[in-house]
Parts: sequence; structure tokens; C-alpha cells
Amino acid sequence: MNYRFLCSLFRQNRDYAALTDALSAPVFGRRKPYIVSGLTDTSRPVFLASLAEDHRGASSPLVLLFAEDKKA
Repeated sequence: MNYRFLCSLFRQNRDYAALTDALSAPVFGRRKPYIVSGLTDTSRPVFLASLAEDHRGASSPLVLLFAEDKKA
């Protein structure tokens, strides 16, 4: 499978779409944190690449925090 196809699968997911919509919405005050869990070790890089691609050009930076150095 190619990378673009895998990213498109995330974009079809309802929860992923809700997350990207929330991250793209105008912010008045502080933005609440979002927790993403349940990703496998192999799906995590594709998820992060899709998210970074979809957030490119946004007015506010995307900051990601990881619980463990290894996962970062």
C-alpha cells in the first residue's frame, strides 16, 4: 500500500475528521488538549503524517506531546 492511500483511510474516519475540524476551528482563548490513543506502532506514523499534512498552513502551531521518548 502506498502512503497516500493510508492517509486517505485516516481522513475517512469519523473521529479523525472531528479532530481535524476541532483543530481547524477558530480559537477564542485557550484550546483544550486532545488525547489520541489506541494507535498501533505501525499506524502512528501515518496518523501523524496525515495530521501534519492536514494542519499545514494553519494559523496556530500544532504541538504534539508523547508520554514516552520512544514513542516520540
